[in-house]
Amino acid sequence: MIARMCVLLVAALAAEAASAQSLERLKALAVSAQSFRADFTYTVSSVHWDDRQVSSGSLVLQGMQYRIDTSTETIITHGPDMYVYRPLENQVLITTGEHIYSLSTLFGDFEEYYKVTETRPATYDGARHFAVRLAPRDDESSLREVTLWIRAADDMVTRILSVDVNDTTMDFELTSIDLNPEITSDTFALPFPESAEVIDLRS
Repeated sequence: MIARMCVLLVAALAAEAASAQSLERLKALAVSAQSFRADFTYTVSSVHWDDRQVSSGSLVLQGMQYRIDTSTETIITHGPDMYVYRPLENQVLITTGEHIYSLSTLFGDFEEYYKVTETRPATYDGARHFAVRLAPRDDESSLREVTLWIRAADDMVTRILSVDVNDTTMDFELTSIDLNPEITSDTFALPFPESAEVIDLRS
């Protein structure tokens, strides 16, 4: 029994060390402006709702820039400002996003806005991962916690699960991940025509 406990303890410590190394490599990738492309499914649910909302699309991320394309809108950000173009309405919304919600933050150097509360080995989509639970450093944040699934083979975040103070769960799952996509000059260009109605919501 004691020998078995020692084996389990060593295994747990090894997993903890490996997950810490994975976090360090993840931050290094963010600093080097690593780019990737992936398809995603985004599910929003709540214990207070009867239904859940599901959407899907594609994501391209490079450093602080990212582009999201769905069937109804294109979202582009180059930093704090976010542009949401909806072709059916020929309308553009411009907002200033908070870094704590930014995909660039969650796929990279998140320690400025979050603290790690737990790391554990996990299996997701048939592959070995580390599940990393985060808590916002700001006690007044509308998010309660975020969990990242980091794939052990390449340190890629493949899933983000967040829960806010209203018990709304947001589940962002990535598939068909390409770590060496072709990034063209117009990948992060603003996609809307001059005729689009622009609604600037920045304060």
